[in-house]
Amino acid sequence: MEVMMGQKGGAESVGFTGKDLANHLDKQKRKRVKDGDAVAALSYLQGKLDSDPLFFFKYNKSEQGNLLNLLWCDGTSRMDYNVFGDVVAFDNTYKKNKYNKPLVIFCGYNHHKQTTIFAAALVHDEKTETFIWVLETLTEAMFNRHPKVAVTDGDLAMKEAIRVVWPNTTHRQCAWHIHQNALKNIRNLDFADEFKLFVYANLNPDKFGEKWDKLVEKYGIANNPWIDTMYETRASWASTFMQDKFFAGIRTTSLCEGINSFIKNYLHCKCSLLDFLFNFERAMKKYRHNELESDFKSSYGEPVMTTALSGIEYGAAKILTRSMFWEVKGQIEDALGLNVERSEVANIVMMKMRKISNRRKEYIVVYDKNQKKFVCECGYFEFYGIPCSHIIAGMRSEYIDEFPSNLVSKRWLKTAKSAHVYSISEPSIHSQNMKLLRKGAMSAACNYLAEIACEKDDDFSSVMEDIYKLLRDVQKSRKPGCTTKSAAFNVGDPTVVQGRGAPKKTRTVTKRRHCSNCRGIGHTIRTCPVLLYPDQVNNSETGESASEGIEDSTDDEVILIFTIFIAWSDHNHVACAFGYIIVKIEMIYRQTLAA
Repeated sequence: MEVMMGQKGGAESVGFTGKDLANHLDKQKRKRVKDGDAVAALSYLQGKLDSDPLFFFKYNKSEQGNLLNLLWCDGTSRMDYNVFGDVVAFDNTYKKNKYNKPLVIFCGYNHHKQTTIFAAALVHDEKTETFIWVLETLTEAMFNRHPKVAVTDGDLAMKEAIRVVWPNTTHRQCAWHIHQNALKNIRNLDFADEFKLFVYANLNPDKFGEKWDKLVEKYGIANNPWIDTMYETRASWASTFMQDKFFAGIRTTSLCEGINSFIKNYLHCKCSLLDFLFNFERAMKKYRHNELESDFKSSYGEPVMTTALSGIEYGAAKILTRSMFWEVKGQIEDALGLNVERSEVANIVMMKMRKISNRRKEYIVVYDKNQKKFVCECGYFEFYGIPCSHIIAGMRSEYIDEFPSNLVSKRWLKTAKSAHVYSISEPSIHSQNMKLLRKGAMSAACNYLAEIACEKDDDFSSVMEDIYKLLRDVQKSRKPGCTTKSAAFNVGDPTVVQGRGAPKKTRTVTKRRHCSNCRGIGHTIRTCPVLLYPDQVNNSETGESASEGIEDSTDDEVILIFTIFIAWSDHNHVACAFGYIIVKIEMIYRQTLAA
């Protein structure tokens, strides 16, 4: 409304009010969901298949035919999952639609270390059976590929579903939630600070047990049930027991929390399913636009080399994305402050690393000259996918002035997505999956082309001409493919889900106001019918009351007069007077017939 007022020069020139605009928009929304909110939402998803051949959605219904659970993802998300889906984080959020259905978002990191969304699901409840259906459907959408690592907030239903559907996936509990639980269960700030060591530090398993026993003895919590539970499940939250796992730097569900904070600008608790899907897609486009900007920055221009290890620094800038290059550069700068003690036995070099500022802390790096492979006991490369400062210091000690490709994960390379697209023609991939992946790759490439070509008129016209020409050339040798028809969905709108927490209090019935003249209910002295229509309520000349008239009347007259009384009690005085006149006319008419 403010935009229109600005264009017209004021509210008086627009021709309608803000309320008129709101009514018009509400009318349009009702038209879109005339067959039901669930049917409109599913038809919208079905229509996405026409523009995105790799689009996927699946739902199930209750016994009454209402929509229960729904999962969907587009072609770009499915392609991203095949490249970056080795580590997946997911969590719930609430109050994003008018049915109060929890929203489950599956996300991870792309090659720029930016959040990317793999899929989303609206679920009816948070039971184990529901999460099993969600994970099985997600696996079906992602060509039966399981993630290597799944990070959640520690919900027991999620944990059991991961164990059933993804038995070979490492489940990690959110480190932030673990620390918060420590504060709640052991109300001691000093304990919480020391507990962080067990969550984040890469200790030796035997050393972990020794330090744990000392911690328990120090604070006298040997018989605490929460402490016993945490020690039994230490393999799912302590970094000590996950040093050989690749997590892409993800230890918490902060990715999900960031998405929840971002999409609240697009979604609210009064969203219908159709509006929810449309606005969620708008939020997804914002994430995709950030990736396009990062791709451009990584492809064009080179950062300034500032460290003494220019060869290693330049090699990292050449193959890594810009954001990951800054991560490696930080490790290069830290490596310059390390002191190296070297010893060699049969082409195996062992180096002890100590910081100049802290000589007590020591790390050991082993270098195999034959295989040209570095291994550091800190486990940073295995966890993050980039070399740590200790390995870079070892490279400096061995006079290696180039960045070796085996010291970086392929997911952080500039060519991470493009290399995967070219590799989908491998014969090991199933033919149907290969066809879908090719469709998704071509769709993603066309989306990227449209993002660039639509900025200028000349580019748009030229690209469209080339596309039509290419389309005609392809159709000459092959029959044109048929378009996907919209399916008819026989599904009812979902029921409102009962949220967590205490139930809402029932509203107490307030006392109705009485008239100060006749003590009646539903009107005041200003509108009292006794004062406004004294002849109709009580005939003072004959002394005959309205009730006596009703007793002498016929059954039809009693019904009519009773209808008048109901109208009168509902403030409908016009109807009351009109009905009274009709009764009188009816009585006179019957008396005339009787005479």
